[in-house]
Amino acid sequence: MAADVQKIIEFSSEIEMLAQLNQITYLEAIMHHVEKLKLDLETVPKLMSPLLKQKLEREASELNLLQKEKKIDNMV
Repeated sequence: MAADVQKIIEFSSEIEMLAQLNQITYLEAIMHHVEKLKLDLETVPKLMSPLLKQKLEREASELNLLQKEKKIDNMV
């Protein structure tokens, strides 16, 4: 389990560093890192810290890559 936590910390730190140094989005940093390490895309969510997931979700929302949630008020 400690090894899993270490992998999460290392992966997330690398993504943060790539995004900041290269001035690219988190999604671009993840894709670059996945290609570089030849990782399976399905393993990526397991390697992401909760904070990185939040940042990626916020970024995707700002770029309109996520479906907008329907507001309850509009469903009546």
